[in-house]
Amino acid sequence: MTFEFDLTITMSVVLAVITMVFTWIRTRRQDFEKSIQGVMDRITAATDRQDRMEARLARTEQTLTGMPAKDDIYQLQLSLVEMKGDLRAMQATMSGNNQIMGRLEAIVSRHEEHLLDGAK
Repeated sequence: MTFEFDLTITMSVVLAVITMVFTWIRTRRQDFEKSIQGVMDRITAATDRQDRMEARLARTEQTLTGMPAKDDIYQLQLSLVEMKGDLRAMQATMSGNNQIMGRLEAIVSRHEEHLLDGAK
């Protein structure tokens, strides 16, 4: 059995094999590029989500910075207690003034009655 080397048949087989290898490499490269693009899209989405979270955190920190602290609330409580004491003192003074006004009204009423009855 002897093999004869036929260039036309051998070249067509070699060319077919080269074409298959090239096609296989090309399709694998496209699949790889698609998977890389998918990973890049997910990375971009994660980065956007992280940026939004950082912005929310900054706004929250700014809000918390502006809120009153424990000492501020304590000072406010002391001020309210002082005001409550001042209001009680004012209430006592007003009560005394009301009693004085009641006596003055009674005196004025007696004077009016005396003057009205004296003119008769």
